[in-house]
Amino acid sequence: MGYLKKLLLKTGVEENNIAPRCIEVEGNRELVANYTMAILILQYLVPLITVVVANSSIFAKIRRRLAAYTSRSVSKMRELEIKKMKKTCMMLILFTTVFIVCWLPLTTFNMLQYFHSPLINYRDKSAFIFFAFCHLIGMVSACTNPILYGLLNQNFNSEYRRMLNRLLRRSQQ
Repeated sequence: MGYLKKLLLKTGVEENNIAPRCIEVEGNRELVANYTMAILILQYLVPLITVVVANSSIFAKIRRRLAAYTSRSVSKMRELEIKKMKKTCMMLILFTTVFIVCWLPLTTFNMLQYFHSPLINYRDKSAFIFFAFCHLIGMVSACTNPILYGLLNQNFNSEYRRMLNRLLRRSQQ
């Protein structure tokens, strides 16, 4: 029996349903477990821990600053600074939440695949479509950060408006 036939039998994909696909074929169970855990750690846990630690550190500094600012007399300038700090805190929370929400589906899919969940059936295309959807959501995380930062950061907003005005003036000439 040829390699392709063995592969098809192992994955459950019918011979007449062959399309270009990339799937992991179980070989050594321990090797697959190590690979799955490495992917979990490198793709999700390390970035998640890094984001949480960095944002928590920034958040803590801002909270200390806020406590010092609010204990003094409040002027208009100080109120604006307090408002900016609160907005920064919300932005940090939002970025962390977006990361978790965007990457959790792919991480969950990979873990379900490892544990041979009956939810993942390679005999039809739904597993591949679901994987593509989960992967797409993960990639959205990389696209949303600059957009969110641009929308929530006053300096970026001002610069975007200035660039847009320049472009509009050039197009009208």
